[in-house]
Amino acid sequence: MPDIQQLQDNTIQARYRNNRLFGVQGGNIFGYLVKSGELIPPWWSRRRDKELERFTINSDQMKSSIYKVTTKLQSIRPIVEPRDTSIKAHRKQAEHYQSSLIELSDMGGGYNQFLSKYLWDYFTKDNGAFAEVIGDGATDGPIQGPALGLNSLDSTRCQRTSNPEFPVIYTDTDGNKYKLHYTRVIFTASQPSTRAEMYGVGLCWVSRAINIA
Repeated sequence: MPDIQQLQDNTIQARYRNNRLFGVQGGNIFGYLVKSGELIPPWWSRRRDKELERFTINSDQMKSSIYKVTTKLQSIRPIVEPRDTSIKAHRKQAEHYQSSLIELSDMGGGYNQFLSKYLWDYFTKDNGAFAEVIGDGATDGPIQGPALGLNSLDSTRCQRTSNPEFPVIYTDTDGNKYKLHYTRVIFTASQPSTRAEMYGVGLCWVSRAINIA
């Protein structure tokens, strides 16, 4: 099983590593505020997602509902299926990968911690949820060998692209941007838009219920 140091050596996130791996400087794009019961930017902008999250944190009903759903989903353990269940070596390998996924995800915080963060973004942000797949190889290229674990990515720092090879650009806390190879990122959004220029941005749970809430 890989150790935490190996995960730190292969992540793009500055908070988990001591040195910068790759990147260029960049900024953020914000939308305009509109009045809809409360100041919430129009669909879609990164500022809107931040305001949706702020609204959720201040709404006891919304955050309690999200917590209840999250705890139910956390009770479902992930399963890595062996390539051939009749072969002992395949079963042993699947058990090894499953243990790595459960114990080392979110830089050792565990799969439940990772899933909680992933679902929070999925429920509260129109841009959806994003996860970094940790593995060996150049961070701006495909993973070499097996995946080592999953790290949550801040959805407000993830920019979707139209490039199938590098579908996401991540802006780190140190201001550097990283293009993520499709083998290094998992992302999804609730009720994704059919508009081509939106690249799959959708309408999250909170976004759909904001006026009623």
